[in-house]
Order: sequence, then C-alpha cells, then structure tokens
Amino acid sequence: MKLIFVIAITFVFNNYLAASISIDSAKIDSASLFQRQESVSRDTSVYRQAYQAAIKDNHLSNDEKKILHALQKALNLDDARVNLIEQRLQLKYGDGEQSGRWQFVLQNTGWGAGLYGWGLPYLLGKDETRWMVGMEMLTLGSTFYFSQKYSEKMDLPLARSQMLGLGSSIGLHYGFAINELFELNNEDYYDNEEDEKRAWMATLMTTVPIGMLAGQNLYNRWQPDYGRTWALSLGTFVGLKSAYDMQVVLDPEPEEPMIVDPYQSEKNPYKKWIDDQTSWEKRRALITMTAYPLAVLGSKILTENKNYTFGDAIMPFQGYLSGVVYSYMLLDMLNVDKQSLYRLGNVGLGFSGIYLYQKMIAGYDYTFGESFLMGLGTASGMAFGLGTAIITEASSQLTSLFVLCGGISGTLLTKPMITPQKESPIINNQETRLSISPALYFENSREKKNAVKILPGLDFSYQLP
Repeated sequence: MKLIFVIAITFVFNNYLAASISIDSAKIDSASLFQRQESVSRDTSVYRQAYQAAIKDNHLSNDEKKILHALQKALNLDDARVNLIEQRLQLKYGDGEQSGRWQFVLQNTGWGAGLYGWGLPYLLGKDETRWMVGMEMLTLGSTFYFSQKYSEKMDLPLARSQMLGLGSSIGLHYGFAINELFELNNEDYYDNEEDEKRAWMATLMTTVPIGMLAGQNLYNRWQPDYGRTWALSLGTFVGLKSAYDMQVVLDPEPEEPMIVDPYQSEKNPYKKWIDDQTSWEKRRALITMTAYPLAVLGSKILTENKNYTFGDAIMPFQGYLSGVVYSYMLLDMLNVDKQSLYRLGNVGLGFSGIYLYQKMIAGYDYTFGESFLMGLGTASGMAFGLGTAIITEASSQLTSLFVLCGGISGTLLTKPMITPQKESPIINNQETRLSISPALYFENSREKKNAVKILPGLDFSYQLP
C-alpha cells in the first residue's frame, strides 16, 4: 500500500467524520443548505484526491479498491458522481499497470521464434531451409511488434504476465502429453511421416494459447500478487517433479535390454521393451495431465494465508532443493543404490525442506537479496564441506557427511545475519489499523463574532499498512 494513499485515506476519515459526525440541533435554513452544497463539493474533492493518489502508478490493487469503496459509502457519494471522477482520472493516468509489459512481450516473442517460427513451415509442408529460416525471422519480428501494439493499453502488472507465462508453459506440457497418449510422435502411427509431424506440431501450437487463456482465467479469479505468482509457478514445478518421482517408485520405468542386434530374431525382447516403454510413457502423460491442476491448486491453498514477496517465493524452493541434495547425501552415506529409494528421499526430504523454510519466512517479508544470501550461505557451507573432504581424502560416505553438515551449518549461520522486515498484514486476513475515539471540535460561530462552538464528535481512523 502506497504511503501517499494511506495518508490520503487517513486525512479523509479524520477530516470528514470530524465534521459530519456532530450534534447540531439548528433548523435547516438557506445557510445550512449552502453548507451542505459545500460539504458535497468538499467530499467530491476528497474522493478525487484519494483516487488520484491510488491510481498514480496506473494500477488499483484489491486493497485500494476496497478502501475506495468504503470511502464512497462514508462520503455518501452516488455511483454516477464517482464514475465521472474515475473516468476523468483514468483518461489522465490510464486504467492499467504496465510493469509486466516487457515480460508479456518477451514471452510472446519467445513463443513466436521458439515454436511457431519452425512449426508453421511443417504445417504448410515447406521444410526447405529458406522457409525455415525465413519464417523464423518473420515470426520473431511480427510477434514482437503485435505483442507490443496489443499490450499498449492493457492492464499488465508483473503478476498477470507471470500467470500468462505459467499457463502457456503448462499448455506446452499438455501438448506433449496429448501427443504421447495418441502416439502422434510414433512413426508407425502414420504411413506418411510428414503427416505425423504436422499433427504433432498442430497440437503444441493449439495447447500453448489455450494454456495462456487458462492462466488469465486463474489470475482474474485469484488476483495474486507478483510474489505469489512465483510461489505458484515454483510450487507447480515441485508438484509435477514429485509426481514423476512417485511414478518411478510405484511404476518403475522398463529397463532396456542389452542386445547387440535388435532384429536378430523374431522373438526379440527389444520389441517387447519398446511396447512396454510406450505404455509407460502414456501413463506418465496421464500423470502430467493430472498432476498439473492438482499442483496449481495445492500451491494456491498453501500460499493463500501469506503476503508473498518475490524473495518469499524463492525461499521454500530453496528448501526443496536443499532437501533433494541432502537426500542423496544421506543415501550415499548409507551405501544405498536403489532408484526408488532415491526418489522417495527426494519427495520426503524435499517437502520437509519446504515446510521448514515456510516456517522460516512466516511473519517476515524477504527481499530477493536476502533470499539469495540464504541460498548462497547454504551453497557455501556445502562447498566448505566438500573442500574439507577433498583435502583430507575422505571416503565417499565421509564426503557426503561433510557436504551434509556443511550445508546445514551454512544455513544456520547465515540466518542470524539476515534481518528481514516484518510481514505486512493482508486485508481481511490479519489486523487492520482501526481506531474510534470521542473528541471535541471547535468551530467559529457564524451568528456571533469572537464566539466559538464546541461540537462533540468521533475521531475515526482507518488505515492499511
């Protein structure tokens, strides 16, 4: 919440209610009617100043909208008057934030050059070099220009751009999963390989924009801030990776047989392995399509009770990565060489790391620099342990122990060196600064010179941090 907006709101309530909540038994006459007209004009000016302070950054947050709505009710302004004020100020300042425009344009340009540039020649049946290179250049330039032009007056905060990017990435993975399920990447599925390539590419080019629309829909419904969108993005990655790990535990990938000549006999285990591998990859595709929505929803539930900064979003992910590394170190110390146990360790210690780091950031707002220092401290501790093991020519098990202890020590020693700020409260979720107290107000009398009226009233203060 911007300081100038807080000051404006506090000024409004203190001045308006001090003047309006008063006891005056005088009859309504022409003078009082004039005073009411002055009051309406003053209240309109007060709302205009508050709205102007809020929209100066070209964006109204949810908290600001709630405060302005409460202010409109307190000032008893009708919707027509408020809409006129807002429309005039929107013409001056615009009706949308543009801080995420660069990310939106960059994402679209990347999709244009990275997918559609070489995908369109496949769909058109033009696989010559000149078409490939030419279309790559055309899509690079055109997607940049049209994205820049399209987003010229859009409301594009960084949070919205990040959700659009998350949606399009998920859409791409859904495209790969659909291709796997329908064997569109299997050359035996079509007699003509070019037809197979066209269908495979058309699926990807369709699911990416669908995913982007889904990301837009989630942004409209949840209205996350920028830090929380990163928490959702990283949480989705962790959820999908954990689902893949559990598949390996419960449904191990078929092992490829060691055969010198795959076609040396009619009853060849290599052909059976191909069939088993295809079935396993289809099951993985189903897991992908199921894990993504569950991971997004789970990340949303786990992050809805905290106001996330970008640094806050990185911290639990650091905990996950640390847990994965510690899992490998522990199993190496125990001399365990089993893939399923490694995957179980990734899930168990990875989520344990997320839980511990979530506890660490509870009640605090970490900046990116503070989160980076925490990760650097952990990595430095691991490096110190590894260096000690190399110098002492320790065994593999002792090396893992040194790295494990070094990483934990690095985290514990770095934490006291960092002093993040206390977390800012969330409206309707945590305490708001509200105070009501009796007060006396003095007003010069209009009937008598050198006379002062003493008016009882209430001092009402409402402020968001």
